[in-house]
Amino acid sequence: MSREDDIPVLARYLVKQERKPVKLGMAIEELFNTQLKPRYRQCERIEEIWNEIIDESLAGHCRCGGIKGGVVEVKVDSPVYSYQLSLVSGTLLERIREMAPGLKAKKIKVVLG
Repeated sequence: MSREDDIPVLARYLVKQERKPVKLGMAIEELFNTQLKPRYRQCERIEEIWNEIIDESLAGHCRCGGIKGGVVEVKVDSPVYSYQLSLVSGTLLERIREMAPGLKAKKIKVVLG
């Protein structure tokens, strides 16, 4: 491709596309509905499931921080509970997958916090 062949392609990027003004509130609402609301629902759902499936002995020491990219993040308050959680994480992950296959949970990540 020669330099002359590149000019029409470049011209498309240089020409401003006609844009109409949009009300900020409408733009924010669209952003919320298309991007944030689905993510919030996923986090809300995973927290509900977590509270149902977690054993009472662990419940007071760990909480679900949400899900991102199929990774369920769980925050624990002590390395002891991190270890205990790691022993049952496979079972917990299976339960999450059974209860909400649409979340596509792949693994549980335990973090101190």
